[in-house]
Amino acid sequence: MTRTLTALRPQPTARRPFAALIVSPHSARRRAFVGVLERSGARRIVECTTGAEARTRARIDTGNDVCVLDGGLSDVPMLVLVRNLQALGWRRIMLVSARHDMLGIRAAMLTGVRGYVVTEGNWSDASPSPSPTAQLTAREIEVLQAVANGMSNKDIGAYLGLSSLTVKSHMARISRKLGTGDRAQLVAMGMRDGVVR
Repeated sequence: MTRTLTALRPQPTARRPFAALIVSPHSARRRAFVGVLERSGARRIVECTTGAEARTRARIDTGNDVCVLDGGLSDVPMLVLVRNLQALGWRRIMLVSARHDMLGIRAAMLTGVRGYVVTEGNWSDASPSPSPTAQLTAREIEVLQAVANGMSNKDIGAYLGLSSLTVKSHMARISRKLGTGDRAQLVAMGMRDGVVR
């Protein structure tokens, strides 16, 4: 993704500091665009989350060097926004989209978009899924630590002041959350994620 944006940046602005406008509802995408533009020499970057905000900021902020639009905007039709920005002096507009629609690309280019980048995959603001061990309660972690120390269910019960049946119930919940009933695998998962030593 970074290589493509860098390769397609407008050449006249690559030789001098420039101002940029980024329009995307997704923070992960904005961060990626900011990184590329900063490495390309942007001295000032304005970030917007909606097309309406972009129109307002484009009126206020001067510079009008480079604008990167996320094709995922939903509040304003994309080509209408392109025309609005052009009317405000933004001539170097790049559209970044997950859609590989030849008619859409052609329409964008005819409207005056200087570059159209098709991204691979689905960008998301979602954090990576937490490890299954993150679902364990404090008591379940205590039980798992006791298992890691080599204790049997009876020993764990005596150590933690629980009945054997309660320990068995905790072990069943731990197994369900971690997706295995094998004690060695449970301990290995706990050690890998740092919840047991």
